[in-house]
Amino acid sequence: MENYRSTCIKCGKPIPLGANFCQYCSAAQSFESRSTVTMPLEPLDHPYNETIQPNLISSTGLFFKNLTNTSKRLGRADYWWSVGGVSLIGLFIGIFGLFTLGHLPDWTQLSSYSIATWAVLVPPVLLILTLILGLITAEIRRLHDSGRSGKTWLLNLLIPFGGILLAVILCEPSKQRHNPYIP
Repeated sequence: MENYRSTCIKCGKPIPLGANFCQYCSAAQSFESRSTVTMPLEPLDHPYNETIQPNLISSTGLFFKNLTNTSKRLGRADYWWSVGGVSLIGLFIGIFGLFTLGHLPDWTQLSSYSIATWAVLVPPVLLILTLILGLITAEIRRLHDSGRSGKTWLLNLLIPFGGILLAVILCEPSKQRHNPYIP
C-alpha cells in the first residue's frame, strides 16, 4: 500500500499531500509547483541498533545496562559485540579462577576452607552466574528484534541441537515490519 505525498518546493523533503507549509523548513507551498512522489507507508526493514556505532565497549556497556530487561529489543550488531565483550570478561574470570583453584587445598575438605578462601571463591562464581543470566536476557531481546517471542529461547532446552538452531535465528536481521515488539 502506498501513501502519496508531496515534496517541499524549498528543501525537497516529503510533506503530506495538500500541505500549505513545509513541516521542516516552514516554506509556503504553491499548488502549481507541487510534485507528488510515492512513499512507503511502513518503514523498510533496516538494521536496528540502540548504540549509534556498535563496538565492543559501547555494546558491552549496553549489555550491562539492560542486564535483566527482557522487554526491549537488541540489534544484531549490538548483540554480537556484547557477546564478544562478555566472553572476554568470562575468559579473564576463568583465568583468575584457575590460578585461584591451583592454590587451594583438597576439594574434599570444603569445611576446612577459611573465610578468606571463600571470599576469593564466591565473587567470581556470582559474576559468572550474573553473566549467564545477562546472556539469556540478551538473547530474548535479540529474538524480539527479529520478531520472535522470547519463548523461542526454550529451543535450547527442549530439542536436541536447539542451541545451533537458536544461534541461526540470532543471526537473522532486524524485522521492522509487522514486529509486535516494536513500541
